[in-house]
Amino acid sequence: MFLEARALPPIPLIEKIRQTTMGKFNERRIVSESLETRFVPSIEEQLRGNRELARRHRVRQSSADEFEVESSRRTLKVILSSWFCSCGKWMALGYPCSHAIAAILHQHLDPYDFVSDYYDSDCYRETYQDPVVTMPSQEYWVRVDDDLAPPTSRRPPGRPKKSALEVEMKVYH
Repeated sequence: MFLEARALPPIPLIEKIRQTTMGKFNERRIVSESLETRFVPSIEEQLRGNRELARRHRVRQSSADEFEVESSRRTLKVILSSWFCSCGKWMALGYPCSHAIAAILHQHLDPYDFVSDYYDSDCYRETYQDPVVTMPSQEYWVRVDDDLAPPTSRRPPGRPKKSALEVEMKVYH
């Protein structure tokens, strides 16, 4: 998408990025308006898959919210109150892995209550509700007469000298 734009000068490159972003935002806004599920479709699908995998796991409860979940290859620690699983996926992705879902279902809880709000359909809608600002062609831009110039003063080379106040403050501490 941006490979051909890499060779462009700065202003056309920025324009290409803005136009592409505007198109993506509009596509996602249209998709978000038709969402009827609690979470975005990709997360709904992941939760269904993880729920299927969870059926094969064996759960042993250690305390009110701490579990040992045994899969075919390994045994993992799950802590529901911390949204923690030792596989690391739950914390990294924001939705429960199959091990966490196994523990959640063991407690007769709803896995959907353990998904980050980030994936909520309403949150997705809010993200893309505001449009990217449209702009006319460069020929219609307002010209600014001010010539931009670099700063007139230059910082001297080397480490800055300590001010007398800093030296005084150190003496009294």
